[in-house]
Order: sequence, then C-alpha cells, then structure tokens
Amino acid sequence: MNAGANDDPDQDGRSHIEEFGDNTDPRDTCSTLGLMACYPFTGNAEDATTNDNDGVVSGATLATNRFGRLQQAYAFDGIDDNVTVSDHSSLDITEALTIGMWVYAKEDKTQVLALKAQDGTAAGSAYILRWFVGNGVFLEVGDGTAQSSSPKHLLALNQWHHVVGYYDGLNV
Repeated sequence: MNAGANDDPDQDGRSHIEEFGDNTDPRDTCSTLGLMACYPFTGNAEDATTNDNDGVVSGATLATNRFGRLQQAYAFDGIDDNVTVSDHSSLDITEALTIGMWVYAKEDKTQVLALKAQDGTAAGSAYILRWFVGNGVFLEVGDGTAQSSSPKHLLALNQWHHVVGYYDGLNV
C-alpha cells in the first residue's frame, strides 16, 4: 500500500507532505516543530525533544498503550503516583500553549493530568489540565492576576481519549 500525501502514520496531526516540508520524520510521534516537551513513554519518561525536560517517575508503572504496545504508557494509582519534570523556562507560557495527551480513566475521580505551578493552582505563569468528578476535563491558565478556564468536557470511562487543552494567549 502506498502512503498518500495526507497520511499520518505517527498520528501527530501532520501529513507526510507537511513533515517533509518541515524536514521532520513522518514516523516520529514527536517530530512536530515547536514542541517544548514530548513523552512517547517508550519504557521511560524521557523527553524526546532537544529541550531535555525529562520526567522522573514516582510510583507509576509501565502499562499497555492505546495500540496494545506493552510498556509504552503509564498507569497511575490516582492517589500519589506522578511524573515530575523539573521547572525549565522552555515550559513557560510565552504566547500560546497546547497540552495534549492520551487518557484512559477507570473511575471518575478528580485528577490533575498536567500541572505547572508552585502551589497547586494555575496562578502566575502556570497552567493545569484537570479531570473533575462528574465535570470532565478542563484547562486552567493563570496570567498572574486572572485565570481562564475552558468548558468542561465529559469523557466516558474505560476507553482511550485524546485530551487537548489550548490557550491562544487570550482565550482557553
């Protein structure tokens, strides 16, 4: 079978033509230009970009990903398991922000999916992507004085969801 110009085998949202035009690898899930961090979880929590925002796994265990590949996802206990990434200026909001991940929830339990903050909130130049019981997922972004939140989206349990939060510098 021949790959078409619009094919996206690595499922990073960019076609072969776009990737070749940007001189990136159409087979690499972290090949999109401009990424500050990418975690393919290929047996570890290392950042696949050149920014070296590697994660440190605490309690989470390697699991099967959405394609059935062993040890290419992490399972969290919902209590204290996490992946921590050291603070780095490449993770600061400068103009816009997109956070995306694949999530498989087994129970409707309030969880932090991604967080950049010192005190557990999105105050200041920080952000948080959360899953709230009965309310779904939303992105909260702080600009130092105010916070913006996206509409909450309910997700079904026991299935994979691609969750994306986007902030354009003004609106979530």
